[in-house]
Amino acid sequence: MFPIMLNIRGRKCTVAGGGNVAERKVKTLLKYGADVTAVSPVFKDRFPNVKRLEKEYSSSDIKNSFLVIAATDNKEVNQTIYNDAKKRNILVSLSDDTEHSDFILPSSKNYDDITISVSTNGKSPALAKKISQIKSNDLELYASILPIIEKYRSILTSEIRDTKKEILNFMVSDEMLEIKVIHKSLLDMSLTELDVAIFAILNNAQFVTKNQKGNHMYSSALKQYRLFAIDCFDIESDELDLVNEIKQSKLSQTEKDNLVKARIGQGRYRENLIKKYDSKCIMTGIDNRKLLIASHIKPWSICTNEERIDINNGLLLCANMDKLFDSGLITFENDGRLRISSFLGKENENRLHIGSNMYFDLKATIVMKNYLEYHRDVLYVK
Repeated sequence: MFPIMLNIRGRKCTVAGGGNVAERKVKTLLKYGADVTAVSPVFKDRFPNVKRLEKEYSSSDIKNSFLVIAATDNKEVNQTIYNDAKKRNILVSLSDDTEHSDFILPSSKNYDDITISVSTNGKSPALAKKISQIKSNDLELYASILPIIEKYRSILTSEIRDTKKEILNFMVSDEMLEIKVIHKSLLDMSLTELDVAIFAILNNAQFVTKNQKGNHMYSSALKQYRLFAIDCFDIESDELDLVNEIKQSKLSQTEKDNLVKARIGQGRYRENLIKKYDSKCIMTGIDNRKLLIASHIKPWSICTNEERIDINNGLLLCANMDKLFDSGLITFENDGRLRISSFLGKENENRLHIGSNMYFDLKATIVMKNYLEYHRDVLYVK
Protein backbone atom coordinates (compact mmCIF):
# COMPACT_ATOMS: atom_id res chain seq x y z
CA MET A 1 0.00 0.00 0.00
CA PHE A 2 1.01 3.61 -0.59
CA PRO A 3 2.05 5.28 2.72
CA ILE A 4 0.29 8.61 3.21
CA MET A 5 -0.61 11.08 5.98
CA LEU A 6 -4.22 12.35 5.74
CA ASN A 7 -5.64 15.49 7.31
CA ILE A 8 -9.01 14.37 8.70
CA ARG A 9 -9.51 17.19 11.19
CA GLY A 10 -13.16 18.26 11.14
CA ARG A 11 -14.08 15.79 8.39
CA LYS A 12 -16.94 13.34 8.67
CA CYS A 13 -15.71 9.80 9.23
CA THR A 14 -18.16 6.94 9.71
CA VAL A 15 -17.44 3.73 11.57
CA ALA A 16 -19.86 0.83 11.28
CA GLY A 17 -19.71 -1.38 14.37
CA GLY A 18 -20.03 -1.11 18.13
CA GLY A 19 -17.53 -3.67 19.43
CA ASN A 20 -13.86 -3.70 20.41
CA VAL A 21 -12.51 -3.28 16.89
CA ALA A 22 -14.84 -0.37 16.13
CA GLU A 23 -13.92 1.19 19.46
CA ARG A 24 -10.21 1.20 18.57
CA LYS A 25 -10.89 2.71 15.15
CA VAL A 26 -13.08 5.45 16.64
CA LYS A 27 -10.46 6.36 19.25
CA THR A 28 -7.79 6.65 16.56
CA LEU A 29 -9.99 8.90 14.40
CA LEU A 30 -10.87 11.11 17.38
CA LYS A 31 -7.18 11.44 18.22
CA TYR A 32 -6.63 13.18 14.87
CA GLY A 33 -9.64 15.49 15.13
CA ALA A 34 -12.17 13.69 12.94
CA ASP A 35 -15.92 14.28 13.20
CA VAL A 36 -16.91 10.66 13.92
CA THR A 37 -20.27 8.95 13.55
CA ALA A 38 -20.69 5.34 14.70
CA VAL A 39 -23.41 3.05 13.36
CA SER A 40 -24.51 -0.11 15.18
CA PRO A 41 -27.66 -1.60 16.70
CA VAL A 42 -25.67 -2.28 19.89
CA PHE A 43 -22.65 -0.55 21.42
CA LYS A 44 -20.30 -2.02 24.02
CA ASP A 45 -20.00 -0.45 27.45
CA ARG A 46 -17.77 2.65 27.62
CA PHE A 47 -17.83 3.11 23.87
CA PRO A 48 -16.32 6.51 22.96
CA ASN A 49 -18.61 9.51 23.21
CA VAL A 50 -19.40 10.22 19.55
CA LYS A 51 -22.52 10.66 17.49
CA ARG A 52 -24.26 7.27 17.49
CA LEU A 53 -26.81 5.81 15.10
CA GLU A 54 -28.24 2.89 17.12
CA LYS A 55 -29.67 1.00 14.19
CA GLU A 56 -28.88 -1.49 11.50
CA TYR A 57 -26.64 -0.08 8.80
CA SER A 58 -28.23 1.55 5.72
CA SER A 59 -26.55 3.18 2.73
CA SER A 60 -27.69 6.68 3.76
CA ASP A 61 -25.52 6.43 6.91
CA ILE A 62 -22.33 7.11 4.96
CA LYS A 63 -23.65 10.03 2.92
CA ASN A 64 -21.10 12.90 2.73
CA SER A 65 -18.48 10.87 4.59
CA PHE A 66 -14.80 11.52 3.85
CA LEU A 67 -13.93 7.95 4.77
CA VAL A 68 -15.70 4.86 6.10
CA ILE A 69 -14.50 1.98 8.25
CA ALA A 70 -16.51 -1.25 8.22
CA ALA A 71 -15.81 -2.92 11.57
CA THR A 72 -18.89 -5.06 12.21
CA ASP A 73 -18.74 -8.78 13.02
CA ASN A 74 -20.81 -9.57 9.92
CA LYS A 75 -18.91 -10.10 6.66
CA GLU A 76 -22.01 -9.57 4.53
CA VAL A 77 -22.70 -6.20 6.16
CA ASN A 78 -19.09 -5.18 5.76
CA GLN A 79 -19.23 -6.11 2.07
CA THR A 80 -22.43 -4.07 1.64
CA ILE A 81 -20.72 -1.07 3.25
CA TYR A 82 -17.77 -1.57 0.91
CA ASN A 83 -20.03 -1.62 -2.17
CA ASP A 84 -21.97 1.46 -1.04
CA ALA A 85 -18.74 3.42 -0.40
CA LYS A 86 -17.34 2.49 -3.80
CA LYS A 87 -20.49 3.76 -5.53
CA ARG A 88 -19.99 7.12 -3.81
CA ASN A 89 -16.21 7.26 -4.34
CA ILE A 90 -15.62 7.24 -0.58
CA LEU A 91 -12.43 5.78 0.88
CA VAL A 92 -13.29 2.58 2.73
CA SER A 93 -11.46 0.17 5.02
CA LEU A 94 -12.66 -3.33 5.91
CA SER A 95 -11.46 -4.54 9.30
CA ASP A 96 -11.72 -8.16 8.14
CA ASP A 97 -10.30 -7.72 4.62
CA THR A 98 -7.26 -5.47 4.37
CA GLU A 99 -6.44 -6.74 0.87
CA HIS A 100 -9.50 -5.07 -0.61
CA SER A 101 -9.41 -1.98 1.61
CA ASP A 102 -8.51 1.47 0.26
CA PHE A 103 -6.53 2.13 3.43
CA ILE A 104 -5.57 0.66 6.79
CA LEU A 105 -4.73 2.25 10.13
CA PRO A 106 -1.14 1.28 10.94
CA SER A 107 0.25 0.91 14.42
CA SER A 108 1.36 4.39 15.49
CA LYS A 109 3.02 6.25 18.30
CA ASN A 110 2.93 10.01 18.77
CA TYR A 111 4.66 12.72 20.73
CA ASP A 112 3.77 16.31 19.83
CA ASP A 113 4.53 16.73 16.11
CA ILE A 114 6.36 13.42 15.68
CA THR A 115 4.44 10.40 14.44
CA ILE A 116 5.91 6.94 13.93
CA SER A 117 3.76 4.45 12.02
CA VAL A 118 4.50 0.83 11.14
CA SER A 119 2.49 -1.45 8.87
CA THR A 120 2.82 -5.10 7.93
CA ASN A 121 -0.01 -4.72 5.36
CA GLY A 122 -2.36 -6.44 7.77
CA LYS A 123 -0.28 -9.60 8.04
CA SER A 124 0.69 -9.09 11.69
CA PRO A 125 -0.74 -6.09 13.60
CA ALA A 126 0.95 -7.37 16.76
CA LEU A 127 4.36 -7.28 15.10
CA ALA A 128 3.70 -3.79 13.75
CA LYS A 129 2.84 -2.61 17.25
CA LYS A 130 6.02 -4.16 18.62
CA ILE A 131 8.21 -2.50 15.99
CA SER A 132 6.67 0.93 16.62
CA GLN A 133 7.46 0.89 20.34
CA ILE A 134 10.28 3.40 20.45
CA LYS A 135 11.25 4.47 23.94
CA SER A 136 9.11 7.37 25.14
CA ASN A 137 12.09 9.37 26.44
CA ASP A 138 13.78 9.11 23.03
CA LEU A 139 10.65 10.32 21.27
CA GLU A 140 10.33 13.17 23.76
CA LEU A 141 13.92 14.21 23.03
CA TYR A 142 13.34 14.27 19.27
CA ALA A 143 10.14 16.24 19.72
CA SER A 144 11.91 18.82 21.88
CA ILE A 145 14.46 19.67 19.17
CA LEU A 146 11.93 19.67 16.33
CA PRO A 147 10.92 23.36 16.76
CA ILE A 148 14.62 24.34 16.63
CA ILE A 149 15.19 22.36 13.47
CA GLU A 150 12.05 23.87 11.93
CA LYS A 151 13.33 27.38 12.67
CA TYR A 152 16.68 26.87 10.96
CA ARG A 153 15.16 24.87 8.14
CA SER A 154 13.09 27.88 7.12
CA ILE A 155 16.18 29.90 6.22
CA LEU A 156 17.06 27.40 3.52
CA THR A 157 14.94 26.82 0.44
CA SER A 158 12.14 24.28 0.45
CA GLU A 159 14.36 21.93 -1.54
CA ILE A 160 16.60 21.23 1.48
CA ARG A 161 14.90 18.36 3.26
CA ASP A 162 17.82 16.29 4.45
CA THR A 163 18.43 16.38 8.20
CA LYS A 164 22.16 16.60 7.42
CA LYS A 165 21.62 20.23 6.43
CA GLU A 166 20.58 20.86 10.03
CA ILE A 167 23.77 19.12 11.16
CA LEU A 168 25.65 21.44 8.80
CA ASN A 169 24.39 24.53 10.58
CA PHE A 170 24.28 23.34 14.20
CA MET A 171 27.43 21.24 14.33
CA VAL A 172 29.68 22.72 11.64
CA SER A 173 28.91 26.29 10.63
CA ASP A 174 28.36 27.76 14.11
CA GLU A 175 31.38 26.01 15.58
CA MET A 176 33.71 26.98 12.75
CA LEU A 177 32.50 30.56 13.06
CA GLU A 178 33.25 30.55 16.77
CA ILE A 179 36.86 29.45 16.29
CA LYS A 180 37.20 31.78 13.27
CA VAL A 181 37.91 29.14 10.62
CA ILE A 182 35.22 30.86 8.53
CA HIS A 183 34.06 34.46 8.63
CA LYS A 184 30.32 33.98 8.11
CA SER A 185 27.68 31.25 8.11
CA LEU A 186 28.04 28.60 5.42
CA LEU A 187 24.39 29.21 4.58
CA ASP A 188 25.17 32.81 3.63
CA MET A 189 28.09 32.03 1.32
CA SER A 190 28.40 32.15 -2.44
CA LEU A 191 29.63 29.01 -4.17
CA THR A 192 33.17 30.36 -4.39
CA GLU A 193 33.20 31.25 -0.70
CA LEU A 194 31.75 27.85 0.10
CA ASP A 195 34.52 26.00 -1.76
CA VAL A 196 37.16 28.00 0.11
CA ALA A 197 35.39 27.40 3.43
CA ILE A 198 34.98 23.65 2.91
CA PHE A 199 38.68 23.35 2.13
CA ALA A 200 39.57 25.23 5.32
CA ILE A 201 37.13 23.26 7.48
CA LEU A 202 38.22 19.84 6.25
CA ASN A 203 41.80 20.74 7.12
CA ASN A 204 41.00 22.05 10.59
CA ALA A 205 42.33 19.71 13.32
CA GLN A 206 39.33 20.26 15.61
CA PHE A 207 36.92 19.41 12.81
CA VAL A 208 38.93 16.36 11.71
CA THR A 209 38.75 14.91 15.22
CA LYS A 210 35.04 15.60 15.55
CA ASN A 211 34.31 14.24 12.08
CA GLN A 212 36.09 10.98 12.83
CA LYS A 213 34.13 10.54 16.07
CA GLY A 214 30.91 11.27 14.17
CA ASN A 215 31.65 8.60 11.53
CA HIS A 216 32.21 11.32 8.90
CA MET A 217 28.62 12.59 9.00
CA TYR A 218 29.80 16.22 9.20
CA SER A 219 31.96 16.06 6.09
CA SER A 220 29.09 14.26 4.38
CA ALA A 221 26.75 17.13 5.30
CA LEU A 222 29.22 19.64 3.86
CA LYS A 223 29.46 17.79 0.55
CA GLN A 224 25.71 17.38 0.26
CA TYR A 225 25.15 21.07 0.91
CA ARG A 226 27.68 21.96 -1.79
CA LEU A 227 25.77 19.68 -4.18
CA PHE A 228 22.60 21.61 -3.36
CA ALA A 229 24.39 24.96 -3.70
CA ILE A 230 25.56 24.23 -7.24
CA ASP A 231 21.93 24.03 -8.39
CA CYS A 232 20.62 26.98 -6.39
CA PHE A 233 23.27 29.70 -6.38
CA ASP A 234 23.94 32.31 -9.04
CA ILE A 235 27.01 30.66 -10.49
CA GLU A 236 27.35 33.14 -13.37
CA SER A 237 27.60 36.02 -10.90
CA ASP A 238 30.09 33.98 -8.90
CA GLU A 239 32.22 33.45 -12.00
CA LEU A 240 32.16 37.17 -12.76
CA ASP A 241 33.49 37.93 -9.28
CA LEU A 242 36.38 35.53 -9.90
CA VAL A 243 37.25 37.14 -13.21
CA ASN A 244 37.18 40.62 -11.63
CA GLU A 245 39.42 39.37 -8.82
CA ILE A 246 41.96 38.14 -11.37
CA LYS A 247 41.85 41.41 -13.30
CA GLN A 248 42.50 43.40 -10.12
CA SER A 249 45.42 41.21 -9.06
CA LYS A 250 49.11 42.13 -9.34
CA LEU A 251 49.78 39.56 -12.05
CA SER A 252 51.13 40.56 -15.42
CA GLN A 253 48.59 41.25 -18.14
CA THR A 254 49.60 38.05 -19.96
CA GLU A 255 49.07 35.99 -16.83
CA LYS A 256 45.71 37.68 -16.21
CA ASP A 257 44.58 36.94 -19.76
CA ASN A 258 45.65 33.30 -19.52
CA LEU A 259 43.79 32.80 -16.24
CA VAL A 260 40.60 34.48 -17.43
CA LYS A 261 40.60 32.53 -20.68
CA ALA A 262 41.20 29.30 -18.79
CA ARG A 263 38.27 30.09 -16.50
CA ILE A 264 35.83 30.66 -19.32
CA GLY A 265 36.95 27.55 -21.16
CA GLN A 266 39.20 29.12 -23.77
CA GLY A 267 42.86 29.63 -24.28
CA ARG A 268 45.91 27.48 -23.87
CA TYR A 269 44.64 25.45 -20.89
CA ARG A 270 41.67 24.10 -22.82
CA GLU A 271 43.70 23.54 -25.95
CA ASN A 272 46.27 21.54 -23.97
CA LEU A 273 43.53 19.29 -22.58
CA ILE A 274 41.99 18.83 -26.03
CA LYS A 275 45.39 17.80 -27.36
CA LYS A 276 46.07 15.48 -24.40
CA TYR A 277 42.77 13.62 -24.82
CA ASP A 278 42.69 13.56 -28.63
CA SER A 279 39.76 16.00 -28.84
CA LYS A 280 37.37 13.55 -27.16
CA CYS A 281 35.43 13.38 -23.91
CA ILE A 282 37.25 10.76 -21.86
CA MET A 283 33.93 9.13 -20.85
CA THR A 284 31.64 9.32 -23.87
CA GLY A 285 34.03 9.74 -26.79
CA ILE A 286 32.12 12.82 -27.99
CA ASP A 287 34.44 14.77 -30.29
CA ASN A 288 32.44 17.91 -31.09
CA ARG A 289 34.66 20.68 -29.68
CA LYS A 290 31.66 22.88 -28.94
CA LEU A 291 30.41 20.25 -26.47
CA LEU A 292 33.72 19.69 -24.70
CA ILE A 293 34.56 21.33 -21.39
CA ALA A 294 37.96 21.74 -19.78
CA SER A 295 36.91 20.57 -16.34
CA HIS A 296 39.05 21.36 -13.31
CA ILE A 297 39.57 18.49 -10.87
CA LYS A 298 40.34 20.75 -7.94
CA PRO A 299 37.87 23.68 -8.03
CA TRP A 300 39.10 26.88 -9.58
CA SER A 301 38.26 28.91 -6.46
CA ILE A 302 40.59 26.82 -4.28
CA CYS A 303 43.51 26.65 -6.71
CA THR A 304 46.64 28.70 -6.77
CA ASN A 305 47.23 30.53 -10.04
CA GLU A 306 49.65 27.79 -11.09
CA GLU A 307 47.10 25.06 -10.36
CA ARG A 308 44.43 26.88 -12.34
CA ILE A 309 46.33 26.37 -15.60
CA ASP A 310 48.01 23.07 -14.69
CA ILE A 311 47.04 20.48 -17.29
CA ASN A 312 47.31 17.80 -14.59
CA ASN A 313 44.38 19.49 -12.85
CA GLY A 314 42.03 18.95 -15.76
CA LEU A 315 39.86 16.42 -17.56
CA LEU A 316 38.17 16.81 -20.92
CA LEU A 317 34.46 16.06 -20.45
CA CYS A 318 31.22 16.65 -22.30
CA ALA A 319 28.69 18.93 -20.63
CA ASN A 320 26.62 16.39 -18.71
CA MET A 321 29.66 14.51 -17.40
CA ASP A 322 31.31 17.78 -16.43
CA LYS A 323 28.21 18.68 -14.41
CA LEU A 324 28.27 15.33 -12.64
CA PHE A 325 31.98 15.64 -11.88
CA ASP A 326 31.80 19.25 -10.75
CA SER A 327 28.82 18.44 -8.49
CA GLY A 328 30.65 15.56 -6.84
CA LEU A 329 28.19 12.97 -8.15
CA ILE A 330 30.99 11.08 -9.86
CA THR A 331 34.73 10.80 -9.28
CA PHE A 332 37.62 8.58 -10.33
CA GLU A 333 40.09 6.29 -8.66
CA ASN A 334 43.74 6.79 -9.65
CA ASP A 335 43.50 3.84 -12.04
CA GLY A 336 40.53 5.41 -13.85
CA ARG A 337 37.74 3.39 -12.21
CA LEU A 338 34.52 5.37 -12.03
CA ARG A 339 32.85 5.94 -8.66
CA ILE A 340 29.20 7.01 -8.64
CA SER A 341 27.37 8.75 -5.80
CA SER A 342 24.25 7.10 -4.42
CA PHE A 343 22.57 10.50 -4.83
CA LEU A 344 22.58 10.08 -8.61
CA GLY A 345 20.27 7.05 -8.48
CA LYS A 346 20.34 3.80 -10.45
CA GLU A 347 17.76 4.97 -12.98
CA ASN A 348 19.88 7.98 -13.90
CA GLU A 349 22.97 5.76 -14.11
CA ASN A 350 21.12 3.66 -16.67
CA ARG A 351 19.94 6.71 -18.60
CA LEU A 352 23.51 8.02 -18.73
CA HIS A 353 24.88 4.56 -19.60
CA ILE A 354 27.44 4.66 -16.81
CA GLY A 355 28.33 2.15 -14.09
CA SER A 356 30.76 1.86 -11.19
CA ASN A 357 32.54 -1.02 -12.93
CA MET A 358 33.72 1.22 -15.77
CA TYR A 359 37.33 2.28 -16.31
CA PHE A 360 38.54 5.29 -18.30
CA ASP A 361 41.97 6.30 -19.52
CA LEU A 362 42.71 9.45 -17.56
CA LYS A 363 46.34 9.53 -18.67
CA ALA A 364 46.99 10.13 -14.98
CA THR A 365 50.33 11.45 -13.80
CA ILE A 366 51.59 11.44 -10.22
CA VAL A 367 50.54 15.11 -9.93
CA MET A 368 47.06 14.38 -11.31
CA LYS A 369 46.60 11.62 -8.72
CA ASN A 370 47.03 14.22 -5.99
CA TYR A 371 44.27 16.32 -7.55
CA LEU A 372 42.04 13.23 -7.88
CA GLU A 373 42.61 12.42 -4.23
CA TYR A 374 41.42 15.92 -3.35
CA HIS A 375 38.29 15.46 -5.47
CA ARG A 376 37.45 12.13 -3.81
CA ASP A 377 38.07 13.40 -0.29
CA VAL A 378 36.55 16.88 -0.51
CA LEU A 379 33.97 16.98 -3.31
CA TYR A 380 32.68 13.45 -3.91
CA VAL A 381 29.30 12.82 -2.29
CA LYS A 382 29.24 9.15 -1.33
